[in-house]
Amino acid sequence: MATVTGKLVAVVVAVVVTVLCFVTGLFIGWFFLDHPASSTSEGSDSNMTHYPPSSASSSSFGSLGQGHVTEPDPTVSARLIQEVQASNIEQYLRVLSERPHLAGTEGDERTVDYVEQELKKMGYDVTLAPYDVLLSYPAKQHFNKVTMLDGRRRNAIFTSDVGATTGSDWDSEVTPPYCMYCPSGKVQGKLIYANYGRAQDFRTLEKLKVDVNKAIVIMRYGKISRGKKVREAAKRGGKAVVLFNDPADVNINMTYNVYPATWWLPEDDVEHGNFRTSWGDPATPGRAAVDGAYRIPEKQMDLPSVPCHPVSYRDARILLQNLEGEKAPEEWQGQLGFEYHVGSNTPGALPVEVDVKNNLETRRVYNVLATLPGATEPDRVVLVGNHRDAIAYGALDPGSGTAVMLEVARAFMALYTQGWRPRRTVMFCSWAAEEFGVIGSTEWVEERRRWLGDRAVAYLNLDTVLQGNYSFDVSATPSLQAAVIRAAGKVTDPHQPDKTVLDVWRTRITDDRSPGLPWIRRPVSMTDFQPFIHLVGVPVTHSRYSFVEQDGSLIYPVRNYPLYHTVYDTFPLAAMMDPDLAVSTAVAAIMAELTRDLADSPILPLVPRDFATDIATHMDRALQSSPQELHHHIYYLKAAINDFLTASTTLQSHIDSLELHTVDPFQVRRINDKLMLYEREFVDHQRGQHLILSHGSNSNPSLDEQTMSDMIQAFRAATHTLST
Repeated sequence: MATVTGKLVAVVVAVVVTVLCFVTGLFIGWFFLDHPASSTSEGSDSNMTHYPPSSASSSSFGSLGQGHVTEPDPTVSARLIQEVQASNIEQYLRVLSERPHLAGTEGDERTVDYVEQELKKMGYDVTLAPYDVLLSYPAKQHFNKVTMLDGRRRNAIFTSDVGATTGSDWDSEVTPPYCMYCPSGKVQGKLIYANYGRAQDFRTLEKLKVDVNKAIVIMRYGKISRGKKVREAAKRGGKAVVLFNDPADVNINMTYNVYPATWWLPEDDVEHGNFRTSWGDPATPGRAAVDGAYRIPEKQMDLPSVPCHPVSYRDARILLQNLEGEKAPEEWQGQLGFEYHVGSNTPGALPVEVDVKNNLETRRVYNVLATLPGATEPDRVVLVGNHRDAIAYGALDPGSGTAVMLEVARAFMALYTQGWRPRRTVMFCSWAAEEFGVIGSTEWVEERRRWLGDRAVAYLNLDTVLQGNYSFDVSATPSLQAAVIRAAGKVTDPHQPDKTVLDVWRTRITDDRSPGLPWIRRPVSMTDFQPFIHLVGVPVTHSRYSFVEQDGSLIYPVRNYPLYHTVYDTFPLAAMMDPDLAVSTAVAAIMAELTRDLADSPILPLVPRDFATDIATHMDRALQSSPQELHHHIYYLKAAINDFLTASTTLQSHIDSLELHTVDPFQVRRINDKLMLYEREFVDHQRGQHLILSHGSNSNPSLDEQTMSDMIQAFRAATHTLST
């Protein structure tokens, strides 16, 4: 009897548990349906503030499950391109470049207000993302300078100038030339010339038996970053650094017909900017500079270690004319009008003094973020961005890019008010403090890292749209190259109206590996796409016009324009480079179409096969020079790459075979998840860099045992994402 009773009790308990589970399931389902996730609820990131707003009526999936997939409105592409107006770009650019606006200053705050108000007038939901970051400025009551002394080190024979002026009423707001983040110091030593300051240049000095230790090193701008020049000199014992722009790089043939008559740099000004080799707020590496964030001590920060000061080429002429020692190699010679020497440490050489006083200050800066909610997949986001701060007036860098971004935003809102809705959400981002080391965008990405990892489709960067006027020029993640080419093929060329931008681009910047296509470089420069690639693995593009032309002929074969990062980067220069704003309008049209393609195409226009093919070619070159003792790792890495190639080709073939009107919407969602997420696997979170795209198109990664092991795992994980 007891046994029967026990069995009965067990049956009753089982029935009760089953009923409770069923009721609980119904409750959860009812709760989920009545309370869809909004764009301000981020799971593990839910304690974060100022997330992009979304439409109150949209669920996480919008209308994703309603019927079959439909093609986007085919008229939107042409309407967007036609909506872009040069007159609007001109007006934005005039206002943005009217006064100096270095990050963290009153001028910077004025541009925050202007961009915010313009976006609100268009009809956007706009939020500000504030960060308290460590910036660097010259001391107000001190004159940073370089002085040549007499033999007794007592009297000044020559002192460098304070910097140029433009004649504008706002010149008093310009910060004099200085080297951001370089330490203060008053240093004396013999002057040594080191060409561009590359490692190979210092090896040449060693062969010439010229000792850099305890010397002051003078170098030309160009070839490598500013920060690397200072680091190379300090590594070899240099006490301080002096930098100048050689006329060979910024005033070819040393013409006296300079700005404002032409785009060539006058002899009285010099490039200046950031000298750190890392990016983001130096006080909060790896974390966002928000209220309550831990800030490391200054001695632990990645900052330059020796004083540095930039001088004009008029001042550099005097310094270099007094150098003794060996004649500099032929490739070290410039265009200052005399024979360059490398200098010497002999007692007769005249000493030089570098006197610098810079201050580190924590100041509040703001990103400005505008959101256009998507109708079908509002939880998938396409981001378009550009930094807002400038070295001085900043008409080209970054004003030309911000003006284009504002016009793209206006064009999108114009179609939105006419009834069109993008499938996915679009965000327009105006970043702060890029000139100090990509700070604003990095802090935002660090704060939003998991949210971006879940939701970001792509990031499209602008920066200096008018870097030149000769040819459209793009850096991009390989998976986005086809979309960029397709967009450029829809826009009329600004100089040849019977051709498209693509027609001219592929003849002026050609890809020798793929005849008939333009060369698209890997995105490796120090600008706001960096954190998106290296911290999250988001596909990116960086679009502009490059090189300077005259009457259709290339006359300046350097991508940065001659007046880059000087006080002369003004609206008159922009008008000289792009008289009718046709170049700027073409870039805006391309950006509008590329953004639409990413935001509106049912299947994301990301091509994994292109990514895999490019990466496989790149890795093949790298493996050819790898140490033979790593043959075991090489075998597994090649196998992992081949599996990745196969998976990407299989997925691409499947996508190409689909007929959208017959496809289940959730199948499309699954495909898009694969396309969006597999690139995340190549991020090395410990090092904070992309395992592949941290190297340029013409350089190979250093494949040690650990790196190979990490790459094997990354390729396997990416293959799994594409295949399941």
